[in-house]
Amino acid sequence: MRLCVAAAAARFRDMPLREGIRRIARKDFAIFTDSMIGKVVLAVAGDARSTLLRVPEVYARVTRSGPVLVHELDEHSLRIEFREFHGLPEYHVGQLEGVLLHYGTEPRISLQHAGHELTLDVQTTG
Repeated sequence: MRLCVAAAAARFRDMPLREGIRRIARKDFAIFTDSMIGKVVLAVAGDARSTLLRVPEVYARVTRSGPVLVHELDEHSLRIEFREFHGLPEYHVGQLEGVLLHYGTEPRISLQHAGHELTLDVQTTG
């Protein structure tokens, strides 16, 4: 995360640091799609919603963080909960924005961060 903060501060000098971090993280999905696991996930996903439903599986494979849960709120939105969260919320928002943008969806994400819990409500269409 320190490297991300330094990169965001250097790359996006005219923006608030949190915005720079979010923009750095948006590029993660493009990098992910070039990886082996990214290719496997995308082969079975097909759209933003299906991809986001796989977030717990992906996080379990690439991080040592606490549990990640996904709940379907309705046919157009999901709630993603990061338990035992230790990180930068704007980084995760940027990552999810990258997924939505990849599939041509305008990012709409609301955030709740309290203690070590991060909850993101994500609109998956539109």
